[in-house]
Order: sequence, then structure tokens, then C-alpha cells
Amino acid sequence: MKTISENDVEKLAVALTGDPGVVDGMRKHRQETQFIYSLIQMRNAKGMNQREMAKKMGVSPSKLCRMEASADTDLSFGDIQAYVSALDMDMSILFDSPSLPASTRIKQHVVAVHALLQELCKISKQVGGGDDITRKIKAFYAEVLLNFLLGFEKSYSKLPFDEPLQFPAPRTTKKVRVARTVSR
Repeated sequence: MKTISENDVEKLAVALTGDPGVVDGMRKHRQETQFIYSLIQMRNAKGMNQREMAKKMGVSPSKLCRMEASADTDLSFGDIQAYVSALDMDMSILFDSPSLPASTRIKQHVVAVHALLQELCKISKQVGGGDDITRKIKAFYAEVLLNFLLGFEKSYSKLPFDEPLQFPAPRTTKKVRVARTVSR
């Protein structure tokens, strides 16, 4: 199945309407429905159609259709909670302010990621240390660290100076054990 790009859709809309201004309307609509689009993608990923979703939410199919066809600002908090709950998902809200220093905002995200990794730790302890799930969780931890380091290196390399990275002294006396694997 061929994927059609937004650019292709815009060209088609201009060709069908004869109005280049239609592109601005399409872009505005996409901007106003980004959150709803994400919800719909999650519903589709769960393999649920609108009728099934409406039933799980306890609303009529027409209400769900109106919700999914509206702008993000038209959604109520209760509707969002019901939608997410019907998907058997949890919802987290992160309040972010561009007026806060970037360092504070980054620390908030690090704390959130740490909490999620702690959940994986609990799962590992519940199933036992030698289990296949524990091995997969440990591999995932390594993947998270690798992805973080790759992104960090990419960002750090764009800084306008050429000094080596200096780490602050550790705040804890706990020793961190790092296993090294070397491929030849």
C-alpha cells in the first residue's frame, strides 16, 4: 500500500478546487486537530472501530464521531479521560512552561522517565531475576541509555565551544556497576 504524503494531498486539493488558498485551511485544520489525530491513531492501533470505541466509552457512536471530527480545543477533559480509559491506557499530564529554564524542564522529564523505569524494575522483581522478561527489561534499559546518549551527543556537539564534557561529582556514595561488552 502506497503512503500519500501531506504534500501530495495538498497538491490534489489545489487541483480539485482550483484554489491555492485551500492549503492554508488544510494546514490550519491539521494544527487544530493534532491531539485528536493522536487519539484516533491510538484507537486504530488497538484495532477498534468507532462503534466499538463508543460502546467502551458509554457514549453514542454519533457523539464519538463528533468528538473525533472536532478541534482539539472543543474536547472536554472528561471526554479525553473516557477515551483514554476505553483504550485501556493511562494518561499523564505534564505542565510545561516556556518561562521555566530549560534545565528545570529537562529535569522534570528525567524524573518522569525514572519513574517509568522504576515500574519496569518492579515487574522484573515480581517475575524473578532469571526470567526472560528480566533479560528483556535489562536490554530495554540498555536501549534507553544508548538512545539517550546518542541524542545527548548530537545536541552537545552543536554547542558553540570545543571543551570536553565535565561531569559533576556524584551526589551518592553508591557504586554503579557497568558491564562492558567489547566486539572485535
